[in-house]
Amino acid sequence: MPRPLNIEVAQHRTGLHRYFTPSTIDIRLPATRDAAYTSLAFNVGPAGTGKSTATRRLNAGDVAGGCQALTWFDEAGHRVLRGLWERRQQEKALCMIGASR
Repeated sequence: MPRPLNIEVAQHRTGLHRYFTPSTIDIRLPATRDAAYTSLAFNVGPAGTGKSTATRRLNAGDVAGGCQALTWFDEAGHRVLRGLWERRQQEKALCMIGASR
């Protein structure tokens, strides 16, 4: 029997949070940004997101750079896919809420 979606998303979020510094979780991860990163982790996996430039930048305090790096995950089979491109733009917008530009 498949796991309910909310359980699966929560597990991806928990796995991703292992890659964030305590400072990132306390200061740089409001609900909107957490949702953007969790969305990416649900698509590419917690490790893929956690080891990404997006997470490294966020952990270093470069919020805008981390949000921009979320958009780099828009390919499948070495081709940019319109649906992935649009999703990543939405995640970036969500991530940037409250961030300095």
